[in-house]
Amino acid sequence: MSENIKGYDTETLGLRLSLLVGSLRASGILDEGGCIHLNAVPVTSVVDGELLAKLCPNCDKQLPVHS
Repeated sequence: MSENIKGYDTETLGLRLSLLVGSLRASGILDEGGCIHLNAVPVTSVVDGELLAKLCPNCDKQLPVHS
């Protein structure tokens, strides 16, 4: 029998967590290193100010504009 945490068994919580992490990774919010890119800063063109990408200063990953 599995343990119980606030009314949920640990197997159910583990499955929910696994699904959440999978969807966060699929959407690009969470990368394999565990960074969720909360402090991503815009990278703009010096020519016309167009938003080109975003850069996460925590993990140094370049992110697409829509993230």
